[in-house]
Amino acid sequence: MSTLRSLLRSTGLPSRVTNSSLSRRPAQLAMASGSSSSSLHERFEKSLALGKTLPPLSDNAAKLEMYALFKQANGGKNATSKPGMLDFVGRAKWDAWTRLGDMPQDEAKLKYIELIDGMAAESGASAQEEAEATASGGSEDLLVDISDAGLLTIQLNRPKRFNAIDVAMYEGLVQALESSKTQTRVKAVLLKASGEYFSSGNDLSMFTANPDGLSLEAMAAKGAVLLENVVNAFITYPKPVVAAVQGPAVGIAVTILALCDLVYLKETATLHTPFTSLGQSPEACSSLLFPRIMGSARANAMLLLGEKLSAKDAVDTGLASETFGVADFDARVQAKVELLLSRYPQSLQRSKALIRSPAAVQELQEVNHRECQTLKELWLGPECMDAILKFQARKK
Repeated sequence: MSTLRSLLRSTGLPSRVTNSSLSRRPAQLAMASGSSSSSLHERFEKSLALGKTLPPLSDNAAKLEMYALFKQANGGKNATSKPGMLDFVGRAKWDAWTRLGDMPQDEAKLKYIELIDGMAAESGASAQEEAEATASGGSEDLLVDISDAGLLTIQLNRPKRFNAIDVAMYEGLVQALESSKTQTRVKAVLLKASGEYFSSGNDLSMFTANPDGLSLEAMAAKGAVLLENVVNAFITYPKPVVAAVQGPAVGIAVTILALCDLVYLKETATLHTPFTSLGQSPEACSSLLFPRIMGSARANAMLLLGEKLSAKDAVDTGLASETFGVADFDARVQAKVELLLSRYPQSLQRSKALIRSPAAVQELQEVNHRECQTLKELWLGPECMDAILKFQARKK
């Protein structure tokens, strides 16, 4: 079928069509007498160009019908020799063209134009709905935007609280990622933040706020499910995720970096995972990925002792891709993102799928679940409670 897709592309055919667009057969297909051949030809050429910009086809029968209309419009009735029995693609294309019989070329052009117009309208409406679904995950604290170039930017925007992540931000993050997985217009994701901090990690007020009047056990269970969903969204995301860390990062803002595909740090940034001083434990698969990436000694220093990692050390240990200077950080990240967006999107996704294979995804999901279950138990324990009380006392 890859051969068929390439042949369709070479004829200027679109790569996506739906049953509803194929079912349109307006009365005006019987060629209005006022339409000149030259104007019809121009419309047909414009439709060919428009077809190349539409999303990929999903229906092989639709591909063949579009191919047949194209051939009929350009060459009239099929007078070519029938391909051999073993040329399956050639036979399918030949049969589709032959079925059009004596259909006039201008009628074939009109049908082709109508189908393209319908598909373009549907694609535009679908793309708008998808973009709205993704953007609806955003808020004042979590900015979500899709650029014309296909970059989904998710920006932590709570600088007065050091971009501490609360429940609403987590839910928005999941929605933005999940709703954009299959959007053809989204080629990559950029995770960034406003202000001096990348993120101080979890907003610890989540552990005391209880607007629904839940029991502590129910709150812990709900929090564990939410955290597992957030991390799973990163584990299963099929497109490249870039993290631009412009300042200090703490807790999950650090551990999630191991699930990103490209990580760029400002040279002054620091990474801190003070789990054991808060009565908690590693999350975001860091209990598995950190030792694999940086070795057990360095990983233990971070995850058990809570020692900070500098930007330079993050690159040296393999957790980050590159560091950039303070003055040119944004410009250098932008250049990397533009380079990424210039690559072929299907090639990027297939490459990522090889790097993070189904077996790797399953392993990460199992680790994610174990980590979240461990955290749920610790959240209900005396050590975490003591740490939260001390945190509240410092705030007063």
